[in-house]
Amino acid sequence: IHPESDWLMTEIEAGPIAVAGFILLAIFGVRRAYSLRRDSGWTVRWALVCGAAAAVVHGIMDVPVHVVVLGWWVMVLGCLGLGESPGEFAVEKRGTWQRWAFALAGLFVGLLGWRLVSAQWFGGEALPPFAPQVASKKILAKYNAEDREGAFYLAETECVQWPMDGDLRYQLGVLGLLFEETEAEADAAFRAARILDPNWPRIPFDQANAWYGYDKKRAAALWLEATERQEKIDRRQKSSNQPGMRIYTEVLSKLHPDPEALQLVAPPAGSDPSLQLAWMGAAPDVGSQIRMLTADASFCEKLNSRQRAEFFSLWGSKGDAASLEEFLRANPGWDEDAWGARTKARIAAGDYAGAVGILQKHFSIRL
Repeated sequence: IHPESDWLMTEIEAGPIAVAGFILLAIFGVRRAYSLRRDSGWTVRWALVCGAAAAVVHGIMDVPVHVVVLGWWVMVLGCLGLGESPGEFAVEKRGTWQRWAFALAGLFVGLLGWRLVSAQWFGGEALPPFAPQVASKKILAKYNAEDREGAFYLAETECVQWPMDGDLRYQLGVLGLLFEETEAEADAAFRAARILDPNWPRIPFDQANAWYGYDKKRAAALWLEATERQEKIDRRQKSSNQPGMRIYTEVLSKLHPDPEALQLVAPPAGSDPSLQLAWMGAAPDVGSQIRMLTADASFCEKLNSRQRAEFFSLWGSKGDAASLEEFLRANPGWDEDAWGARTKARIAAGDYAGAVGILQKHFSIRL
C-alpha cells in the first residue's frame, strides 16, 4: 500500500527535508534551463527538459519516478538537458514553412491538451483512453435506475463505438443474460472479451460468476479456463509450486454448497496434481476421478511423497477401500505412503488386527 504520488511517497520514505531538497533541485533545473535559452541547441535541450519535467509533474498524482526504469530515464533526460553545452555550432536559419509547421503543431497540441483537461475536469465529452470508462459509468447508471433494457441497448451502442474494450463487452454480456432472447448475444460478448485478452484469468472467472445462475455447465467450463490461464502464468513466472491454485481455491470455495457444480469443475486429465487433490478434498463423489487418475501414468509420476499420502487418504475416506488395496498390490512401491489411509480403512471396517499389522510394519514395531 502506498500513496499515489511520488512527492507524498518521498515525504513518507525520506521526510519533509528530502521533499524540500527535491523542490530546490526542481527550481535549480528551471533556472538552469532558462539560462540556456540562447544556447545553439536550445530546442533539443527544451525537449529533454520537458520530458523530465513531465514525469516530475505527473508525480503529483502518480508514481512514475518510483518505477526504477522510468526513474533512471527521468534522470538521464534531465542530465542531458541541463548539462554543459558541447560548444557553439552553426544552425541553419529556419524557413517560413518550418515556422508555420511548428506553430500549427504547437497549436494542435495545445488544443488537444485543453480538450483532454476539459473532458476530465469540466464535464466535456470524454476522449480515448477514458471514453470507454465514462461509457461504462453511464451504462451502470441506467442499470441502477432500473432501466435494464436501456442499459443493454446503450452497452450495445458503446461496444460498436469502442470494440476493443473488454470491460464494455463484459457489461454487455452480463446485461444480455437478463433477457432470455439475448443469451446468445451475451455469449458472443463474453467470447469477444476473452479473445481481446487471452491471458488474464479474471476475465473468464468473472464471466463464470455471471453464467452460474443461468447455465452451470458453461460456468464450469469458464472456471476451468480461468484456472488453466492462472496455471500457465504461475508456470511461466515460477511464482508458485502449486500452479493455478490461486484461482481454483476461489472456485471450490464458491461452489462448496453445490455438489452438482463441484462435479462439473473436476480438473481434466493432465492438470497439476495439487488441483486434482484440492478438488478431491472438496467434492462429495470422487470415484470416477480416482479411476481416471490411476489410469493416467503421468499423474502418478508427478506425485511427490506428501501428495501420494494425501491422495491415498482421500481415496480411503471418499473412495472404495477395496480398489485402493487392489491398486497397492499392483504397485507395491507405494505402500510406504499409503499406510495412513490403509490403517483408517481397516479401523473403519472393524479389522483392528489388520490395522495393528500395518502400523507394526510401517514403524518396525515388535510386539
